Amino acid sequence: MRIRNWLVNRGMLIVQKKKTITKLASEDQTPITKSNADALMQLIADKIATAPFHFEGFDWCAMPQADMAAELGFSVPTLQRLLRKSSNIVRERTHGPAKVMVALLRIGDPGPKTPRHLANIMAKIWNSKFGFRPSDENFGKLVGLAEVWPDGRQLEIFKLVISKEGWPEFMSGVKAEIMVMEDAGKKVKFRFYKRPVIGVMRRFAAVAVEYYEMTQQANWKGLPF
Repeated sequence: MRIRNWLVNRGMLIVQKKKTITKLASEDQTPITKSNADALMQLIADKIATAPFHFEGFDWCAMPQADMAAELGFSVPTLQRLLRKSSNIVRERTHGPAKVMVALLRIGDPGPKTPRHLANIMAKIWNSKFGFRPSDENFGKLVGLAEVWPDGRQLEIFKLVISKEGWPEFMSGVKAEIMVMEDAGKKVKFRFYKRPVIGVMRRFAAVAVEYYEMTQQANWKGLPF
């Protein structure tokens, strides 16, 4: 009973928190002005100059939004609206030194998609399909897949392998690969998974590529003449 009451109270607190955030956002009518935008960009430049956060080849401003809004003199909702409308401010998130998620900002153009960016997209696809995000360990394996799969084809391969039709075919390829490994004297036990498993995909990344290439060849209809 105590656990049930705790869950009910926790649910009520979450709902109330969401209502409060929505109310604050709707009540915030601070206009987005050029001076506000200039102040934000100056703050980002100053923080990068004095305390840069190095991440993926760039220097970033790493600062909690609440602290940034307080220093600029307006609310967090105003800051968030300003960031959404600023096309020359690049946003990122990563784990900081204390393994806590930190928001990163810099001025400029977005860099090329890195394996981590592609892994984020894969994680969103996974969440949309299965209803939950991959664990931190599995996210690292997604980064690994983005690194070893052919450039520009990572997302296509991922979607194919985790599809309803693709996963059994991929597992058949895994079984064939394990038989080759056993013939070479390696002790490997095959286990058929009914649903996609990121760890299996990472271990047999080459099988996924081979399966993808086979489907591409099967779908090729020749030159248009």
